[in-house]
Formats: sequence, C-alpha cells, structure tokens
Amino acid sequence: GGGGGGRSSPFASKSKLDIITRLCTAAGSELGRLSAELAECVAPLLDDKKIALEVRCGAVGGRDFRISDLVPISLSVSVTAAAFTAATAAAAASDAEAVTPAAASR
Repeated sequence: GGGGGGRSSPFASKSKLDIITRLCTAAGSELGRLSAELAECVAPLLDDKKIALEVRCGAVGGRDFRISDLVPISLSVSVTAAAFTAATAAAAASDAEAVTPAAASR
C-alpha cells in the first residue's frame, strides 16, 4: 500500500491552506486540536460565530497525561443566533433564487 492512494474524504478541501482548530481551556492553555477534516467544517462557522463548541474530557482512568496521548472527548455543538440573522437569510434566499431557474428549466 502507501503512496497516498487511499479513500477521498467528503470534507477534503481544494485549498492548500491547513486549518487548525485548537481546543483550549478558559485560560487559553491548549489541550488538543480537532482533526483536519473536522476543522475544515467547523472553522468557518466558528469564525462567523454561527456555532459554539463545548468540549468535555472523557474518562481517562486516573492516569497522568503525556504529550500526544489520545484522550476521549465529548464535543457539543450549539447553533448561535448569528446563524439566523437577516444577512444569513438573505444569502440563503439568493442561493435559492440562483438554483430555482435552473431547476425549473429541466
């Protein structure tokens, strides 16, 4: 195997930019990062304040953490009021108008 010929992700970006979404404490200490695929999906929504994330650390059995340890987390996603603003509604209506004539001509 090898050589990068694996499955293509439905979240794969055509952009050359790597998006990193860090998980931090309220004090700003980094605890970890989201996977690149998930970060590509949530970063624009976080930047536009359309969603909020809450992260809780899972059970680790009372052991100490080391760098690069895998730790189970619970990630809660909440949609904020910004996702339902007039600008968002106008953009959705504009997208719908752009699609409607093409669909009607079929």
